[in-house]
Amino acid sequence: MTTQVFGTTLELSDLTTRAVSRHELSAALAGEEPLTRLVETFMDHARDLAAKSGLHVLIIALPHEVFAPGDGPRISEVDPPIDELQEPAPEQRRPKPSSLNFHDLFKARAVDLPLPCQVVRPDTYGFSLGGRARDRKLQDKATTAWNFHTALVFED
Repeated sequence: MTTQVFGTTLELSDLTTRAVSRHELSAALAGEEPLTRLVETFMDHARDLAAKSGLHVLIIALPHEVFAPGDGPRISEVDPPIDELQEPAPEQRRPKPSSLNFHDLFKARAVDLPLPCQVVRPDTYGFSLGGRARDRKLQDKATTAWNFHTALVFED
């Protein structure tokens, strides 16, 4: 498909796209450190595409499952002690929540790719994340499309 926008051409074909399979997603989510494994799975596909000639920017359109490991609710490190001198009991200690998310980790890893990458969240292309408080308020569709295409021009 070829469309003229901003005097540029947007070409989508089977040769310039990759789909991360459900099996790859499930394997990454089931293992230890799912966020890191998800990023590496998408990086494998991005490296393969970046090695092809003729591409100017990579668009990473993510399924909603990718955001679960990094977008969960934040918890405090420990339950507050009863008084300032009391140490938390071992059962009160909780692992420190990660402040990393897929977008930030992927962008950090993708910095060495020869092409810029645009990461597109599912709520941007119409998939609701279930009304959670972390859902973003989106602009109208025309503004979203304008901003997305403008970002692609500036990435190139």
